[in-house]
Amino acid sequence: MKRFAVIVSALAMLLLAAAWAQGAATGTVNGNVTLNGAALANAAVVLTSSGSSAYTGKTTTDANGNFSVTDAPVGTVEVKAYDAQGAFLVSATGIINKAGDVITLPLSATR
Repeated sequence: MKRFAVIVSALAMLLLAAAWAQGAATGTVNGNVTLNGAALANAAVVLTSSGSSAYTGKTTTDANGNFSVTDAPVGTVEVKAYDAQGAFLVSATGIINKAGDVITLPLSATR
């Protein structure tokens, strides 16, 4: 009987480890924000996903206007950029087809 309990416990641990290893299917969204053709530093970038209504990714552009969100869920994603005062500038959509995909969404705004 002890042997059976040990085998069942070992199988349960293996199943839990396999489920944990699969994790959520995510990809990366890279991009660049420009305003009137010039790179926009410190723009707020917000990423949402139609595949996961609870997901919101946020980041800020670097000095060259570049951004990266590395935990975006698989599916259709929308990226929105806002200036330093919080005013909406521009948005773009893209599709992450499978886990590990990297997509690039340039955001070019004019005023």
